[in-house]
Amino acid sequence: MKRLLLLVSSVGCVALANAQSVGPSIMNTAGGSKTIAGNTYEWSIGEMITSTHVGGSLVVTQGILQPLNATTGVTTIPSKMANLKVYPNPVTNGWLYLQPNFETGGKVTCSITDATGRLVILQSEELQNGTELQSIPMNALAIGQYTLTVTWKDKQGEAISNFKIQKIQ
Repeated sequence: MKRLLLLVSSVGCVALANAQSVGPSIMNTAGGSKTIAGNTYEWSIGEMITSTHVGGSLVVTQGILQPLNATTGVTTIPSKMANLKVYPNPVTNGWLYLQPNFETGGKVTCSITDATGRLVILQSEELQNGTELQSIPMNALAIGQYTLTVTWKDKQGEAISNFKIQKIQ
């Protein structure tokens, strides 16, 4: 009796070991892929999704249609605003400085909003040559995070850029 029980449990363990070595396989009833205007769309029918896991910017779902790369988001800075330096960040001395290095003169508008979206500072200045240093007084603001929106207008058009500013003193 002990030998029979040992034989049955040994065969069961071997069967389980072989069952675990089988790779996952999925069979859909239909599926396909189509590229429209440079975007690739993939689809499948007949596959059940049983779980989804999200961690940061990564989303993993069961199945075969997994994204190969992330194509969303802003990848370049507008060329005009690449010539703008904002410092110091975080703000410690009460002043925030903007050093533009634009090719021509124009109008720069700076607006600072708090975490609730309330406008706390708004100032505009007409720049003669596009390189004049701008200073924004931050000493009246409480310690926290703010959003600086810089708008540059010249004869060629308008450019807008946002910066996250932190005041720590």
